[in-house]
Amino acid sequence: MDLIICEKRSVGISTAEALSTSFKEEKGYIVCNNNILITWCIGHLFTMAAPKSYNPVWEKWSWHTLPMIPDRIKLEIIDDARIKAQVSVIKKLVEKPEVTRVVVNSDAAQEGQLIAGNLLRMLSVKKPIVRMWVSSMSVKALQQAYKNVISWNDPSQVNLLKSAETRTISDWIVGLSLSRAMTLWAQDAGVDYSEGGSRALNMGRIINVVAAMVYDREMERTKFSKRMYYPLLAQFQQGDTKYLGYLKAEKEYEKSVVENIINQIRSLPANVVKSEKQEKTTPAPLLFDLASAIAAASKRFGMKAPHIQEVLNDLYLKKYLSYIRTDSQYITENEIPLMHETFDLLKDRYPHLTANADKKYVHAANKRIVQPDKVADHHGILVEPKVPTGLSDEEQKIYDMVLERCFMHFNPPFKYQNTSIHTRMGDHLFVSTYNDTIELGWKALLPTNQKDKEKESAENEDDAALTGSPNVVVGSANIIGAKIEEKETAPPPAYTDGSLILAMSNVSTIVKDPVMKEKLKERGIGTSATLAATVEKLLNIGYLTYDKKKVTITKKGAFIVESLRKTKIQVLTSPEMTAQWEIELENIRKGKSPQTFNNAIVNFVKLAVEEIKSIPNDNVQLIDYIGECPKCKSGLTRTAKRINCSGTKNGCDFFLWSNQYNKAVSDKMLEQLLTKGKTNVLSFNTKEGKPYKAQLALEAPYEQGKLKLLFAEAKPKVKK
Repeated sequence: MDLIICEKRSVGISTAEALSTSFKEEKGYIVCNNNILITWCIGHLFTMAAPKSYNPVWEKWSWHTLPMIPDRIKLEIIDDARIKAQVSVIKKLVEKPEVTRVVVNSDAAQEGQLIAGNLLRMLSVKKPIVRMWVSSMSVKALQQAYKNVISWNDPSQVNLLKSAETRTISDWIVGLSLSRAMTLWAQDAGVDYSEGGSRALNMGRIINVVAAMVYDREMERTKFSKRMYYPLLAQFQQGDTKYLGYLKAEKEYEKSVVENIINQIRSLPANVVKSEKQEKTTPAPLLFDLASAIAAASKRFGMKAPHIQEVLNDLYLKKYLSYIRTDSQYITENEIPLMHETFDLLKDRYPHLTANADKKYVHAANKRIVQPDKVADHHGILVEPKVPTGLSDEEQKIYDMVLERCFMHFNPPFKYQNTSIHTRMGDHLFVSTYNDTIELGWKALLPTNQKDKEKESAENEDDAALTGSPNVVVGSANIIGAKIEEKETAPPPAYTDGSLILAMSNVSTIVKDPVMKEKLKERGIGTSATLAATVEKLLNIGYLTYDKKKVTITKKGAFIVESLRKTKIQVLTSPEMTAQWEIELENIRKGKSPQTFNNAIVNFVKLAVEEIKSIPNDNVQLIDYIGECPKCKSGLTRTAKRINCSGTKNGCDFFLWSNQYNKAVSDKMLEQLLTKGKTNVLSFNTKEGKPYKAQLALEAPYEQGKLKLLFAEAKPKVKK
């Protein structure tokens, strides 16, 4: 008799439905009519033992107990009545004499492997163990996985468990010792970090890096100075054909320079030196992996990342989607029949997605979807061949989003004609780029609002593609007009939890060093299954917060990042280092011994405790920066009466009164002062109540605490 151990009850029921013709559910398990028993975990059943179980002294938070590095790791059952009852059920089933084989059917990834591995270890299971590897909850997939079980002792399974255990143990050692060290140091320094989240200052291999990513983005935005720049757009004519072209040059921030170019070209001949027409295509976007699905749903529907993952997982358990905790956006050719079956089943129910669709586009030679070498545990997220019924509004939205992405690949590519014209006038080259749609293809499936955003994005680019297909030949032309456009540089966008998760899944997008960028291409920090949970934890412990849809750093989070960057362990804020650790964990999965990695973690923790202990604790405070000092570039902070520079200990004396000419200086006004040197025109009242309009200006030499007034109209008498 087989005992199948699943990760959740719902998976147990789906497995029973797939493998037997009838079954009966008992308390905590299922009896099938074909000599199979099925039971389940409730997620993780065991956890790392509490510090006091290793040494009673470790229960107290004190410096002399650090670092806490046990000789061997212990597990203990999670203190929950339901979990204890279920473990008891599983133990009794395992010990039944008629059970001759244990079949693991937990999630086919690291977390699922760890859940099962810890259970089997704690129950000391001696019977033969095999593993089902499932990427779908469909009947066919479950039957196939049961038929083709893998030995639990297969190197692929052993190494996967080793990697999962090494990750958990290293995170436990780092988090435990360094959280206590940072908390003790802050308490010794008299830092008040009590507002929001945990009473401890949490540290971790992943959470500090993610907090630093958000911190760095916020600092970039805070220090960013908007600047006007001036693209030059000229209009040319050749015969009856008129066309536009932008001057090819670096961004020009001085309008007078562009005006001078216009004066130069007035007397110069225009010559078309290149005119080419090419038919081009753009393929459909890649299938979703978990990170890109969360990011897309967050952007489109405004939903929060943990909830999106929960909805995706519900759709998987209901057999509408394939396994969602994947970091691949490709499939193998084995999944092509599944995609075809889904298409045949749903094409008539979704005519707006299939009007021009054809199965011929989804085939083994299509490298846009089929790349076996980029499929590790699981392929990209696919829609299962099952008609959706009874979905909630949120489930329907996300299901439709995934279906839309899958069906894009059954549609032809977006096809357009590109016209490229180069017109030279003396030393100046004007470039014309025209795109004329031939066939919308997969783009016809985009929601209307997304098409509008694509168009708006294109229009905002300096060298934006123009619409049309002018017929121009190499030879002379005439310039018939020129216009200086005015545009403004934009700061990097704030993170949403969706875009943050995308950055976490591929840190090369934020790494600036070109060598490291290439080395870490498509590398993430953490696993696909834990990305949303990491963001949620940072919100819960008070390091990050939401500002409407934006994810921003808190004073507490900024304090942690700034403190770590004063030490030799600032690598704890480096996505490059964490991604390198992920590479090492992946190597363990491929068969490398974990000993070298474990030794490196132990040595790092020992160094880290000493570094944290030695952080200078003079004038330590949690600072909420609202801008950058124009004199010394330190952060500005606000009190009720003043806007102060945090660089006073280094000799900077800059400050501003929070109230200027009977008007409070808002954060928006301060941003304008720091980026443009002056505010927009504001309405004021004299002390006598007489209204006037003026701008506040920040001009050197700085008068102590005072801003200057720039009058927009006749100057009234103002009593200061």
